[in-house]
Amino acid sequence: PDPGDQNVVRSSGTYKLDSRVGDVALVAIGGLQNRTTGEFDPLRMGVKRYQFAAQGKTYTRDIDLDIPLNRTMSFKVKSPPKHPEGPDTNRVVPYLDFGFEGVFGGFDNARGDSNLLEANKQPQLSGPLSDITYTIVGGTYTEVSNDSGGEPGLGSPQSVAIKRDVQPTGTLIELPNLPAVPRVTSPQPNQEPVDGLITFKTGSSQQPDFYHVQVLTPRNRAVWDVFLPGSANSMRLPDFPDFSNLPRKRQPNPYPGGIFQLSIIGIQHPGVTYNNFSYNDLSIDRWSAYSVGGQQISFSR
Repeated sequence: PDPGDQNVVRSSGTYKLDSRVGDVALVAIGGLQNRTTGEFDPLRMGVKRYQFAAQGKTYTRDIDLDIPLNRTMSFKVKSPPKHPEGPDTNRVVPYLDFGFEGVFGGFDNARGDSNLLEANKQPQLSGPLSDITYTIVGGTYTEVSNDSGGEPGLGSPQSVAIKRDVQPTGTLIELPNLPAVPRVTSPQPNQEPVDGLITFKTGSSQQPDFYHVQVLTPRNRAVWDVFLPGSANSMRLPDFPDFSNLPRKRQPNPYPGGIFQLSIIGIQHPGVTYNNFSYNDLSIDRWSAYSVGGQQISFSR
């Protein structure tokens, strides 16, 4: 959960965190902040392991910032499927995996145009961190402008790889190959598929193992789920059932009509294909990589 708005200590003082119930690790990052730009430079880390939070309880814990953030990790993003309309930016984020205590990361990441990226300000995996590993999430994303004027955000289209149980040795860490990004060729954005036909192309030979396609309402509720082999480049949606003979209040909600979001996810899952996947394989925890494309489409009543 969100830790709340009292988790930052700008001088000597106390902090307060909202926590989930169960086993947790407490992590603190200390450093210097530029008063003019607001930019934060992390320098040291503190960790309190094997804590337990019970429902409705409050605890007092001091965290010593005794772990220097002086390690640099190097990564290679393999075969990023970039495109002028996106994806257009590479990024890699290392996460510290504490197992049942949780996952922490994202305070320093590698970002740029190069396939070779570095993340600085990482801790050595020794002392209280000697039994944990890294989970590395990285790929190529589409820059999205930030209304507040800060660094652009990153969104879709995107192609992302996940490398788990990483124990850094000082050598280059190569991520799995990135799958191709599906680009809708028909219908045009916000238009209705003719006879339910949707076509797409990838422009890359790195095919996913299978596709999971969804048509979503503005409230992110799935109207259709479609599964395709990784070699596919088209699909045909069934006709929506006709409930127009029913009074409006008795018609299903959501009822087709208006703008929907078409989401095409290309899934890379070792040992799994379109012919043998199960619903458990739709969990991102099992994927080695994935790509996301799509657009808005419409349906008439």
